[in-house]
Amino acid sequence: MAVYGSSVPGATGYRVRWGMVSGSYSSASGVLPGSARRYTVSDLVSEREYYLVEAEWNREYISIDLR
Repeated sequence: MAVYGSSVPGATGYRVRWGMVSGSYSSASGVLPGSARRYTVSDLVSEREYYLVEAEWNREYISIDLR
């Protein structure tokens, strides 16, 4: 699954986190550069519901709705 985001002024990097329980994100990407707009999440199980958040490297989580 591809996750797309938009830039946030002043952000130097991002991390995408995901899991099967809201608020509990057991998997995460590495730190993506501030210029990143797309990340591909692999190894997801078909027919399962996942929750994803995008976080600025030095700020709180920003939820993104992928439904």
